[in-house]
Amino acid sequence: MQVYLYVEINAIAFTILLLIYLNIRNKVDNKLSEQKLFLRLLAYTALILIFDTFMWVLDGRTSPISRSLLIFTTTVYYILNPVICMIWAIYIDFQVNHDSNRIRKLLNFLSIPVVINTVLSILSLFSNIYFYIDRNNVYHRGHYFLLVAILSFLYVIHTTSYVIKNRKKINRRFFISFLLIEVPPIIGAVLQLTFYGISLIWVGMTLSVLIIFINIQNEQMYMDYLTGLFNRRQLDFFLNETLQKENVTLAGIMLDLNSFKHINDHYGHYTGDEALRHTSKLLLHTFGNQAFLSRFGGDEFVILFEVNDISELEEAIARLKENVHKFNETKELPYEIHFSIGAALYPKGSKMNGQAFLNYIDTLMYEDKQTLFQETSLSSVCEQ
Repeated sequence: MQVYLYVEINAIAFTILLLIYLNIRNKVDNKLSEQKLFLRLLAYTALILIFDTFMWVLDGRTSPISRSLLIFTTTVYYILNPVICMIWAIYIDFQVNHDSNRIRKLLNFLSIPVVINTVLSILSLFSNIYFYIDRNNVYHRGHYFLLVAILSFLYVIHTTSYVIKNRKKINRRFFISFLLIEVPPIIGAVLQLTFYGISLIWVGMTLSVLIIFINIQNEQMYMDYLTGLFNRRQLDFFLNETLQKENVTLAGIMLDLNSFKHINDHYGHYTGDEALRHTSKLLLHTFGNQAFLSRFGGDEFVILFEVNDISELEEAIARLKENVHKFNETKELPYEIHFSIGAALYPKGSKMNGQAFLNYIDTLMYEDKQTLFQETSLSSVCEQ
């Protein structure tokens, strides 16, 4: 009866993973490292559920083929345990740093527990380190089966400490999710180690994959990974939806990060990316959750929020300029951040669509940029 129960539980978990895969297979870009890692995590979790199921089904069956299959599936099952934990650690690290080169270097360190565990799993075929199969083809834990849990848990410790240490670099929406995804498999592992005959670790891992899908992967379809702001796609959705509302006065601001090309050329693209992240932090500090903040493309940003009159828009721009001034005074960076700004209210009753409104404030921003350029050029001439 217990066998059928765990087969059903694993089947439900496998179905959840399959549904997630079917939902994202046409939406993810397989060229992106983070998407590859998520799909790999999905695939390996599904694979270990299959091996766990076969272990339950084959346990106690006395035919020669059943014994051979049980030994094989048990060995692979133990090998896979820390592999999934390693992929999990790599996925979280990439979410924090978005650096493929760092991952390649990190693999040399992270693969050590996997290699040790693989050797011990294979040696268990000849001694009862992790497991042994008795004459009745019944699986039993070996003398040192806790080692696989310890080796796997090293990744959990590494990931948790790394997330907490780098919490300032992580989008607030993701920080809680990064910590939360560790809870279900840990609970499953504690129960499985405490009560012999319970198998819940990988059902817990399935819940973690589901949490990642709902809170991270799905959301990233609408987020700009570099800045943590909404992307152009979500901007279009939000703008079109908002303009359908009645009695709403919408304010729009378009920003262009001045001298972005100079920052990239003079300090490098990594510093340019850093400038974009500092810009997003300034916008979040200025507007908080009271506005829709998005990266429009390149070094351009769009802010949308509801107002009662134009004075609120003017106050918001003044507040932004003040925060930029305070940031530049800190001399935290080898360059200063300055914006060209285009801003306007969407006229009530207007038939202008969302794209036309964006084009309008983009034109105002370009005019502001040209004015700034002319003033800078004039200043340079006067100094000479």
